[in-house]
Amino acid sequence: MSFTRLGNGFYLVRDFTWDNRYVCIRREVVEALLDDALGLSQNFGRDDVAGNYVRSQLRRFFVYSDAVYCSPYPAPPLYEMLGAWDAFMRSEGVEYIPSVFDCDDFARLFAEFLAWRYGISTVGRLWGLLIMGGSSALHAFNWLIYPNYVDPESMVLGVTVVVVEPQVAAAMLPGEGGEARLILSDGEYVYRSYAAFG
Repeated sequence: MSFTRLGNGFYLVRDFTWDNRYVCIRREVVEALLDDALGLSQNFGRDDVAGNYVRSQLRRFFVYSDAVYCSPYPAPPLYEMLGAWDAFMRSEGVEYIPSVFDCDDFARLFAEFLAWRYGISTVGRLWGLLIMGGSSALHAFNWLIYPNYVDPESMVLGVTVVVVEPQVAAAMLPGEGGEARLILSDGEYVYRSYAAFG
């Protein structure tokens, strides 16, 4: 196997390249890694109606355009990238507009921002369920394969698969059962991932 799971969100990747500037992972390894990470998040039965619907619809759109996905190593600190993203949204007046610029547009723009600003293409979009108090809704957010360390002697790459809510520039690790939880001033938000796409 090209990777080993250490815990929710943490992996050792053995199939990668590093040129002393960028670590790069082949598309097949990225897909397998995300399948494993999503498997942790799918803490519901396969008869889950919303999950089955999302997965069936996304089969048509599960298109990766690149053969490899790269990130500079060492990567900028996650808090720095999220701070720059938040500043970009504020300076450009990026705001939520229903049916025009909503959750999937935020997720797409965040992925493009990291590629443009930091040269990080190891970010994609997630479709899942956002649970807020007693209500829930289908929602798009992001995943980020973040490089933590490279061991050049044994050629092992340590990465974290991070869940990002781009609308509020917050990152979370999958918690118990794979759900990611975000606590804001107006309450707790639970993210349950169903499928990933590029």
